[in-house]
Amino acid sequence: MAIHIGQIIKSVAEERKMGATELSQHLNTSRENVYDIYRREAIDTAKLLQLSVILKYDFFEHFYQEEPLKALRNDIVTQQQQEIEALNKSLAECNKTLVLYDELFLKSKRVDELEEEKARYFRPNETTDTAGKEGE
Repeated sequence: MAIHIGQIIKSVAEERKMGATELSQHLNTSRENVYDIYRREAIDTAKLLQLSVILKYDFFEHFYQEEPLKALRNDIVTQQQQEIEALNKSLAECNKTLVLYDELFLKSKRVDELEEEKARYFRPNETTDTAGKEGE
């Protein structure tokens, strides 16, 4: 592995204008231990996570640039992209179905309106019925 994580940590700390003394205070350790971290080619993941939070920098990202994690991440990204495509396709189908349901609802509403209109049109006129019955 070509990553020297200690040098990367040191570089980020310097960019953040955080000296070894300040970093040691955040880590609850001595300045000498911070210098030891700077010399390390490898580091415990819990410590790396702690440094990531303190320095607001994702040190783990560097490991995804190297094999085998690079291939693993690419596989995961490809799988997620396929899942997203499938979900988008499903969403599009649902949207088409909603449009059809909306059209059906509007047409059903129109049918109801026409039925009411038909019932009013063909309803016997009450005034005519009363007048016809009186003449009998």
